[in-house]
Amino acid sequence: MTAPFDLALAVLEREVGGDAAARILRTEVRDDGGLVLTLETPAGFRWFECEGEQLRELRPGDEKRVPAARELSALCDRGEADLLSWRPGRRMVARLNARYGAHVVKAYRRGRAVKSARLHAALHAALSATPKGGVQSGFRLPRVLHADESEECVAFELLRGHELRFDDLGVFQRVGQALRRMQGSAPDTRLEVHGRAEELAQLDRHARRFVLAAGSLPPGWHEARALLDEVALEPAASHVVAHRDLHDGQLLVEGRTVALLDLDLACRAEPELDFANLAVHTRLAGWLGLRGADDRSALSAVRALREGFGVLEERSERFYSTASALRLALVHGLRPRARLAIEPLVDVARESAAEMRRA
Repeated sequence: MTAPFDLALAVLEREVGGDAAARILRTEVRDDGGLVLTLETPAGFRWFECEGEQLRELRPGDEKRVPAARELSALCDRGEADLLSWRPGRRMVARLNARYGAHVVKAYRRGRAVKSARLHAALHAALSATPKGGVQSGFRLPRVLHADESEECVAFELLRGHELRFDDLGVFQRVGQALRRMQGSAPDTRLEVHGRAEELAQLDRHARRFVLAAGSLPPGWHEARALLDEVALEPAASHVVAHRDLHDGQLLVEGRTVALLDLDLACRAEPELDFANLAVHTRLAGWLGLRGADDRSALSAVRALREGFGVLEERSERFYSTASALRLALVHGLRPRARLAIEPLVDVARESAAEMRRA
């Protein structure tokens, strides 16, 4: 029996074009096994919903679950904004041009905008404050400019900069330092705790959906996952402010300043959570050859990140490195152009899990 994802690729290539599968940027798997595919094409993004052999193109202007999406889409169609991302039924992000004050607008589902605005504002205030000793967080965060509860959207300050470059190891060291400084701020007790049990629950949700789409887990995945249960119930030494979705795409560099974006998932967690996630994403960039990186330069970047960050609790780092690598193996396993990274990701997970047991 053909797995739903493989069937979707065949239908996509037949109806859209022979290179369509290679252009898949994101695959989202619904609870019923249906797929939503985001393609990156020379003409811009395209979105498709696939159920069996039924393929339907989705258009931002038809979005119904995100109240402000139609207006943002109309602005993009008129050239007054640029669509940065759209996750059908969940969220849309657009950059408005100078006529509207050059800012970024995030549109959410019902009940999400106010929570997001309050979270971002609180974190901006806490991390921008100067604690004893005069050391700031090290990251620049976008300010909340306006929140519209009726339209479920939030306007953010537009921060400029470029992505992390692998020929500049100094910036990776500064990111490590900034991350450590951010964790040194007092965590807001209203932030939810994301511990090892929550990390495993999230990982298992990814696994269930991956099996729905692909039919089976990657070779070696389940064995590495099983080892995580051995330390899942160990008490955390401390909880700090955590981004929870920290990867290279969330960071912008301008001079010696590093901006940190998208704090919607901010929480309290162990210090190693963010470090491990960013380190594994950095290795991934090397395997995929992103921005001129290779495995050697990516390893050097991780070492610089570690030098900036400082001391890590070894078993905790290995736990989150294993979980991050296993999660990314599932995410990129549903992106054909990134499938070559699945094997090294699972290998890293198995190595980290083995080292975790020895620590």
